[in-house]
Amino acid sequence: MKVTIHVSVETDDPATTTDYAIGTLERAELSLATLGVTLADAKTMLAGLQEVVVTEQVAAFVAQQGQCPHCGAPRPRKGQHNLVMRTLFGTLTLESPRFYICVCQETDQQSFSPLAELLPERTTPERRYLQAKWAALLSFDRTVEALEEVFPLQTQSQHSSTSRPPGRGTARCGTGPGTNDVCGRLPACVGSPPTTRRAHHRGPGRCLCSRAGGR
Repeated sequence: MKVTIHVSVETDDPATTTDYAIGTLERAELSLATLGVTLADAKTMLAGLQEVVVTEQVAAFVAQQGQCPHCGAPRPRKGQHNLVMRTLFGTLTLESPRFYICVCQETDQQSFSPLAELLPERTTPERRYLQAKWAALLSFDRTVEALEEVFPLQTQSQHSSTSRPPGRGTARCGTGPGTNDVCGRLPACVGSPPTTRRAHHRGPGRCLCSRAGGR
């Protein structure tokens, strides 16, 4: 038996509806191990769903910001950079374009990055909340292990924020530098000196910041 999970995205234009297949479950003989949806299945589908929702949200926002709200003229692009956004259901790499300020506006600022200004924090409040709550009960290492066992924290998408995600989810586990998201995990670590981080992680050498590329 094969079960395919689809997500349908409807925009303000009723004629525009996009369908994505975010996961497929295959089951053979029924047993306790194959009954229903497993935790691994759920993590994969949640990561795929998160990728679709975030990509569509960001694409709509960027398209809106590409036009001057005062005169309606298109804003020329100056360039772009990537933002790494950490959520409970995956770590997403988003393209953040930089636009020139329209000539109709009187300002000393020449350009701006609307997505970077809208999302100044790179970790969602929900993820920070659970990290802090669980860290009050467990050691740092145990907190990391427990969260990663339940949520697809390290599932990383490389898709552009201005392009549509593929029909099938291609979220993968990040293995490159910076994918460990350690100092973004516990609010007490953010902005703290190395000595404070080591104390917070209950002993020197326990903080994984150096292995996460200093993120």
